[in-house]
Amino acid sequence: MPATMRLGPYEGVTLDENKTYPNGRTLRFISYSAYNAMGLIGTEKNGFAILDEDEKQVLVDEVGRRDGMQGRTPKEFTGKSDQQILDELKSKSWPEMVEFINSSPRARYTLRAEPQAPEKPLGLHDIPKVFFSDLVENKAEFAKRSKEFLNNLAKVMNLPKGSFSVRYNAGCPAVSGEATLHADNFYVQVHEGREGADILYRSCKSQNDFTGGQNRYIQAPRLAEMNIFEVANELSQIAKPAPKSTGMSL
Repeated sequence: MPATMRLGPYEGVTLDENKTYPNGRTLRFISYSAYNAMGLIGTEKNGFAILDEDEKQVLVDEVGRRDGMQGRTPKEFTGKSDQQILDELKSKSWPEMVEFINSSPRARYTLRAEPQAPEKPLGLHDIPKVFFSDLVENKAEFAKRSKEFLNNLAKVMNLPKGSFSVRYNAGCPAVSGEATLHADNFYVQVHEGREGADILYRSCKSQNDFTGGQNRYIQAPRLAEMNIFEVANELSQIAKPAPKSTGMSL
């Protein structure tokens, strides 16, 4: 793999391999020489990043970071090549890898030691249960379920394809991150509140309008008493029907 290859913010990727564990979970290991922070290239940030392929999230990075004179962080990798570090990482069992990642100061979120039971798809009517839990502790599930919820919301509101986008910003390890549905005429964000997930929504003029109208909120205690159709109905009060839309089906 050429040293100039880039994966997300990771520049100069030279190794890129997956490992699937007996519990069915898959992790991806990449070595990189620099971190691209919106155009600012930091060569001091290097090493390995371990990615959760099932959740499409970064678990930890700067593993085996070079400190000069063959020094590495953490010190257990001092003097070892990238290939040797990769081999050592991939040799760890699932419990060993969980312990290694969770003990790292660079861990983005907590990885569970035991495999979770297969998740059922979110029902179209459902508000995800994770919205009323500790969102930082359950960050990976929140990321998945919040995007699933917003895509269901778009279906309920009959939004035409291409008239909206759904995205998730993970933020730093100490926050839940936020999921956003940005349509041609309104903007919805699911983010961490005091008692779980709150919904922020406002009108907007286009998918390039990031300020829009007045912010309005559905906070977690009230959200817990609603279904997705009631959420959609509230949003319809500030969202004018999009072109070619047939309106909302309740």
